[in-house]
Amino acid sequence: MLLFWYGMLIGWGVAIPFGPINLEIVRRNLTYGTRYGLAFGFGACAVDGTYMLLFSLGVLAILADPAIIKIIGCIGAMVLIWFGIKALRAKPLTLSNATAPNKRIWRHFADSYLLTMSSPFTLIFWTSISSQLGLLARSEHHALAWMVAGVLFGTLVWEIALNSFLHFTRHRLPASLILWLNRVGGIILIGMAIFSLLYVFIHL
Repeated sequence: MLLFWYGMLIGWGVAIPFGPINLEIVRRNLTYGTRYGLAFGFGACAVDGTYMLLFSLGVLAILADPAIIKIIGCIGAMVLIWFGIKALRAKPLTLSNATAPNKRIWRHFADSYLLTMSSPFTLIFWTSISSQLGLLARSEHHALAWMVAGVLFGTLVWEIALNSFLHFTRHRLPASLILWLNRVGGIILIGMAIFSLLYVFIHL
């Protein structure tokens, strides 16, 4: 059971830092509604579960090869740039006239999954803790299952808490906030893409 709480801490460590994923959750929640923010957040949670599954299958071992990380890093950077441009070009909606997007809610889940899965920083995080996870996974029976459950629980709790807070405070926020979220979010995504490219080619 102790490994469940350890996994939950890992989940919080992935989810809580206010980077592009959380910023995009806020933007979609305020622009389209709480269920779209939740869908985007759950997509990010699914990525953590995917990485844990890949770890259990031994797939993360290929990330020891710097060439593989560079290839994945380049692909991830292109995805970040694409989402950044989309955010910069998004039409600003006020909180009073926000309408549902012209794509189904599962597409927001898919957007989040693609963005989070291809993010070089998500890759670096899971690569950095994979050796520690390996030691813990061998420490007791069903250890990995407990950690997976903890990671998913931790990320889900955070996503639900963030979207719930926005749901009850959205009408108190200035209408210009979404415009700035679009601009800031786009700049951050493109900036992270550039930084990740520099990181994978200079430090790896």
